[in-house]
Amino acid sequence: MDIKRASNNSANRSLHSLLLSPKNYDIEIMTNPTIREPILSVSDQNKKNNTEQQEQQRQQEDDDDSNSCDSDSSDGDYPSWVRSIRSKTGLETGVEIEFPGCTAPSILKLTTCMQEADISPMFSGTQWAGTRVWRSSIVAIQYILQEFGTTFVDNQRKTAVTKTKSSTTTSLVELGCGLGVPGMIVHAMLGWNVVLTDKDPLPKQLEVNCKSNFPVDYGQSILAHELDWSREGVQELVNRNYFSNSNTTTATATAKKGFDVCINCDCVYEPLYGLSWKLLVETMDELLRINPKTVVMTCLERRKSDGVDNFLEALRESQHISSVERIVFDKNNFPEVHLYRIYGVI
Repeated sequence: MDIKRASNNSANRSLHSLLLSPKNYDIEIMTNPTIREPILSVSDQNKKNNTEQQEQQRQQEDDDDSNSCDSDSSDGDYPSWVRSIRSKTGLETGVEIEFPGCTAPSILKLTTCMQEADISPMFSGTQWAGTRVWRSSIVAIQYILQEFGTTFVDNQRKTAVTKTKSSTTTSLVELGCGLGVPGMIVHAMLGWNVVLTDKDPLPKQLEVNCKSNFPVDYGQSILAHELDWSREGVQELVNRNYFSNSNTTTATATAKKGFDVCINCDCVYEPLYGLSWKLLVETMDELLRINPKTVVMTCLERRKSDGVDNFLEALRESQHISSVERIVFDKNNFPEVHLYRIYGVI
């Protein structure tokens, strides 16, 4: 697995200070008995000043707000419409997503920086994976827009525009969403109500990105919610009835229960996540218990010893799941991406 490191300005500044500080220079330290503290000779003082100036310059470059967008970044799995935002020192601080046909907003600007207090647990656990755009997310977006959207040409803009096929507002919950790119694009293009969920501390980052890209919609038709996978967590989420005041009536929203669509992308990989897929199975089964008509999808990048086969078998054996069907198989790239539909018992 090509493990990619999430970046954070605060953490990187500390790291840079460590890496760029003078290392055991062969300098002669003289002591002035009157001042009683070490002083450097003139030549060594000049070296020290030059080092400090260089470090200040690097610090300024790292803090520079004028980050550059790199469409030809080292992240080769990014499509052309995903651009990596990097500081002048080459650190990724975010991504820009200009999905074809997306107009509101036309460009999603997402920070991949975590709060300073969240950096240590992020690198000791798995949260770093939630600051990347994985190819499984891209495949899932394309499938959802093809399956649930209709595309037409906007003559005024002279571009192809995708709108939802449904005459009523559809609700979607994304599990283990990380940056939440599928949910955000679906909200922007299809107008669906979207809840983006992940475990702490990622919802803090999600909230920042949602508010910056959807300042009017946030809290009304798109929002972030902390969710640890469990039946109790699902019940608490559903009972919030977040969208009862949207353009669907309260009675309709309550009668529907649960969500119309559920998606999760690249949430199963035993070497990184262990057996957490068992909790994901429980969560998906509970969503289908509450609403057997929920369209549940899981999109996965296949890797060696990933545990996906055991995950799929556990889904098939779940009480409220009738069948699991693979409907997308992208074998043109490595790793392969598979998308599965999970059907409830009706």
